Amino acid sequence: MNKATTLLAASTITLTLSSAWAQTSPGVNVDAFEAYFSEREKCSAFIGDLVTPVAANMAALNSVHAMRFWLVSHLDNKLSNIVIDVQSDTVKYGVLNPERERDQIKVTKSLYKALQRLPGFSGSGCGPDVREYMMSALYTGLGGENSLIIKELKTNNIKDPWDQQWVILTAIMAGKLSPEWEKF
Repeated sequence: MNKATTLLAASTITLTLSSAWAQTSPGVNVDAFEAYFSEREKCSAFIGDLVTPVAANMAALNSVHAMRFWLVSHLDNKLSNIVIDVQSDTVKYGVLNPERERDQIKVTKSLYKALQRLPGFSGSGCGPDVREYMMSALYTGLGGENSLIIKELKTNNIKDPWDQQWVILTAIMAGKLSPEWEKF
């Protein structure tokens, strides 16, 4: 079972359990509850379709710099085009630091704008929180806590998985990285 299938199976189990809980809980609008989780599942699949085709190639790389280079050198996939759009949009902010929250927000706002231009986005169930799906898909697609890039982040004292996801997303998609990240 590949990673995308595993994620979809976990999402389906969560939806099934949540639906059962909603049906037995008084005062819960079951239809709204199920619709919410259905939209989440659709968004996860939409983002998975962007990340999964390139994840194995990216996972073999042990630096953000190498991933950025690989993505802009392989324009035959949707994720590369999204990354280029986000990088082009965020370059106006100057140097960005993937560890700084305000820089992470700049990148994720640009990511949302870029994704909105994709065919099928309006029916994907994704909203402004799409960054969380992208962060999770990248983290999982790159191999999770056992990936080369996560080991490198841990070496650089970024140990929390949530922080690692933010840093990966921002470092890959920022237009211009701070000097310490250009070497990373």
